[in-house]
Amino acid sequence: NYTLQLVNLGPKVAENVQLVDLLPDPVVQVAFGGLPPRKVQGDSLIWTFDSILPGDSLKISFTALFPDTIELQMPFFEILNFALVQAEFDTNLTNNLSQAKIFIRRVTKNYDLELAKNVQPDTVRQGDVFTYDLLLTNHGPRTASNFILKEALPPLIKVLQFQGKPPDVVQQDSLFWKFDSLSQGDSLRIRFQARVPEDQELTADLISLVNVAVVSATRDTLLTNNLASAIVFIRKLTRNYDLEVKKSASMDTVLQGNPVTYSLQIINHGPRPANQITLRDNLPGRLQVSNFTLNPDQVSQEAIIWNFDHLAAGDSLLIAYDGVVKEPLGQRFLSLQNTAVISAARDTNDVNNSTTVVVTVMQPADFCITLDRNVFEPEKGQPLQVTFELAAGRRVRLDVYDITGYRITTLADGTFHAGPNIVLWDGSTQSGQKVGSGVYLITFRSEGLVCWKKVILVR
Repeated sequence: NYTLQLVNLGPKVAENVQLVDLLPDPVVQVAFGGLPPRKVQGDSLIWTFDSILPGDSLKISFTALFPDTIELQMPFFEILNFALVQAEFDTNLTNNLSQAKIFIRRVTKNYDLELAKNVQPDTVRQGDVFTYDLLLTNHGPRTASNFILKEALPPLIKVLQFQGKPPDVVQQDSLFWKFDSLSQGDSLRIRFQARVPEDQELTADLISLVNVAVVSATRDTLLTNNLASAIVFIRKLTRNYDLEVKKSASMDTVLQGNPVTYSLQIINHGPRPANQITLRDNLPGRLQVSNFTLNPDQVSQEAIIWNFDHLAAGDSLLIAYDGVVKEPLGQRFLSLQNTAVISAARDTNDVNNSTTVVVTVMQPADFCITLDRNVFEPEKGQPLQVTFELAAGRRVRLDVYDITGYRITTLADGTFHAGPNIVLWDGSTQSGQKVGSGVYLITFRSEGLVCWKKVILVR
């Protein structure tokens, strides 16, 4: 508390008096007793008076504060405070300046925060959940305020969920909690669960992860108990089964609009049961699916997904469904590539986890054979030319039948290459005898596909 006393020693009335009090930095005024200043200018408090009678005196008091947020380097700090009075006809200036000295004692930090930490269990298998427990206690004697708790996360750890206050700030490798206050004698607890993911590659069969937490507060009296750590040991996950997926199609070539049946087989070669299995069958564009022998968990235009909890060692699972392309192809044929992938965290062998099937969809109008003429006259010496085009190399059979359905001859029965192929008929039977005039059918067969064309033979 500062007190200023201004006295007019006479013998005449003092007029236009100004009193200035210079506040030392960083002192700030808090409250005034009685007469507030006419003006506050920077660090100066200014009072003005029109007149003061001879023998009269004025007393002014105000309360000031040295902020406790300022760090002092010494136990005591000296502050000088000056006040100055000015008047135009003052006859004696030697008593117009006055000062007051005050010593500021450094604030003693007045609470003790202690941080304790543990993890349970302290040894786990990769993929298993463990829990960190943080306990923060204020040993007093006063309330702790505005403090921060920081948790430094070790690499590889994935945080799952929190019990109690969630962190205010989450960074890739750190968690931060901010607290306004904690009363003397009180404690607060924070728990959170974490794990090391199963798909994380570990460099050793057993690794240790050190996890450090620290609490920081301005007035903590003891810093040695502000840091705590916990160690968890992670056993490397041993992969212990081999899953294989196989896929096939009921035919490798199908006419547009006709269904093809896809079959998927999952096999667990062991030696242990497989758990948490996902089978994903990636669908090619335009393919519409239906008639599942086992309903999938998810179906979209891009994929079919099945999830399985368990498959015992040595067991297998078969799934089938139909696929069809109903939309016009816009081209002579369309190649549908369909890949199935199986995944599980502990699979020992990844090379047999995917399989691909290719089915060729033919446009009906362009699928069948073509003849170089509708009327065939063998006597002119030019054989009948039968042309067909394949999207991929495969087995083809061409036969000639008469109008009664009797097979006259087989023109071809073997494997042909992809692209256009040509087979000739000279108008004779299988034994080489010439056939008579009439209507004959040239038939094409290949892996379930059949078509035919009619030709008139004239002799």
